[in-house]
Amino acid sequence: KYMIVFSNGKEEEIMKKGIICFFVFILMILGTVIPVSTTVVSSTTPHPLTVGNTLYVGGSGPNNYTKIQDAINDSSSGDTIYVYHGTYHEAITIDVEKLRMIGEGREVTIIDANWTDTVVVIDKSGVTLSGFTIRGDKNGIDIEAYLTDITISNTNITENFYGILCAYDWDITGLVVENTIFYSNDIGIYLVSWYETGVNTIRDNTFINNIYGMDLGGTNNRILNNTFVKNRGNGMFLFGESSTVEGNIFRENLGGLKLGGSDHTVTGNIFIGNNVGLVVDGSEHRITGNLFENNSCGVFVDTAFHTMVNQNNFLQNEHHARFAERNQSHGNTWDNNYWDDSSSFLGFALIFGKMETRIKKILQFDPYSTVYYWMPWINVDRNPAQEPYEAPMRQE
Repeated sequence: KYMIVFSNGKEEEIMKKGIICFFVFILMILGTVIPVSTTVVSSTTPHPLTVGNTLYVGGSGPNNYTKIQDAINDSSSGDTIYVYHGTYHEAITIDVEKLRMIGEGREVTIIDANWTDTVVVIDKSGVTLSGFTIRGDKNGIDIEAYLTDITISNTNITENFYGILCAYDWDITGLVVENTIFYSNDIGIYLVSWYETGVNTIRDNTFINNIYGMDLGGTNNRILNNTFVKNRGNGMFLFGESSTVEGNIFRENLGGLKLGGSDHTVTGNIFIGNNVGLVVDGSEHRITGNLFENNSCGVFVDTAFHTMVNQNNFLQNEHHARFAERNQSHGNTWDNNYWDDSSSFLGFALIFGKMETRIKKILQFDPYSTVYYWMPWINVDRNPAQEPYEAPMRQE
């Protein structure tokens, strides 16, 4: 406790200046500790990439689940369930939206329903499933009606009747199946959707040694860069409308691709070593830019109409192409294809087949339809290519 006395009588003025300096000093200290207002706002804003919780199944963690279904039952929308390697003998139902089911690896994380039931039922939209082997007896993965944005990837689906089943004549929108191997199933994928749908994409998968690789209906589907090999029936049967089949390989199947419905585009595919590479039914398809090589029959146009077959390569097939048309007015067009050893006449490539006449058979065994005689017929490619086209390339 001291008092300073100034002889000049200015004690009061100096004390005021000291108080002002003291407050300035305090404000400077606070400025280094407390952020400005814009920083305070940003620090309290939630991070845009915030995701849900992760639940673990298997492994050695202290709180890990032993059953996948128990983890699903305790999960919420947006969560991730990570499943460590092992064989899980259970049938599961995914009934949580936007749930991510991730296996440690498709060769080592196996869900096996013991040959008694559907292995995985997906009952909510936004589900992702990746990194498993799905093995059962009835169905591998059953996707319920009216769901959207389902992704199945990096998975083995084997020894099921249906590998993936979507079969209720109901909309499935935004389904993506990619980088998945389907082998030793009766049918790899069976997807039926007759209504207007969003785009469903089947890409970069392998279908091997199934009875049928895939039966696919609906509209606006995209089938890209898949491999169908050694399936005992058709590699793929496509019906419905307005789908694209591009960049696929069909090799050593009984039938490569069977095409029905209408308005499909088949382009940039390779058909090699099949009994029949491509069977075309339905109408208004575009078959362009494909390679047909070493098949018993490259293309068989089976009662299709208003279909264009152009700019394809036909190489070393036993029969490049055959057809069966119900009448000459069906208007299928063959144009600008390359035929390596086709019969020709006056510069035209000749395609041999048969056409239905309007002469009724004498014996009619079906009271609900009339059977007519057929007669040999020839279609022509009036502008065959003189050199083969470049081999089709897979799409990115």
